[in-house]
Amino acid sequence: SWGSGVIIITWTIGIGVASGTILLNTWIISTTTLETNTWNNVGTATVLITQRFADLVVTKTPSILTGYAWSGLTYTIQYRNQWPDLGLNTVITDILPVWFVYTSSSPSWVLSGNVLTWTSGQIVWLANLATWSTWTITIVGSISGTFNGNQRLHNTVSISGAYIDPNTWNNQWTWSTFVN
Repeated sequence: SWGSGVIIITWTIGIGVASGTILLNTWIISTTTLETNTWNNVGTATVLITQRFADLVVTKTPSILTGYAWSGLTYTIQYRNQWPDLGLNTVITDILPVWFVYTSSSPSWVLSGNVLTWTSGQIVWLANLATWSTWTITIVGSISGTFNGNQRLHNTVSISGAYIDPNTWNNQWTWSTFVN
């Protein structure tokens, strides 16, 4: 007798599987009764992984933990792409404290108010940030002479990109410098 049926197979693909990977699934069906047409008992299906992931990470440290008005202050930002795909169109944004007197940064930047931004227009490799490479940005300035002491300067940097980031907890870093 003739019979048919449907089997549904659900795959869970880990985030470590890079885009462009081809997954192959082969199946075989058989019977205990005599069958003369076995050519259709084997099949395969392929799945091309097209979703892309990039685990972007940013950290920031100040040159001093405690300062005074007019103290020199340098922030060092380190950023990287941990895996698995290139970080497409990566953007780094640093919101400088209002009482921070900006002097310079390296590499070049776009400054709008108290917000510094780096894109592939300023740092070419941000267009396709390679995995496991660590890069550094340095921001130089000082604490404003009009800053009222006994407070903290809060400085936040963030990183983002075009691909899904599986660990967004490491995409932002805030540091506070105490000012006497």
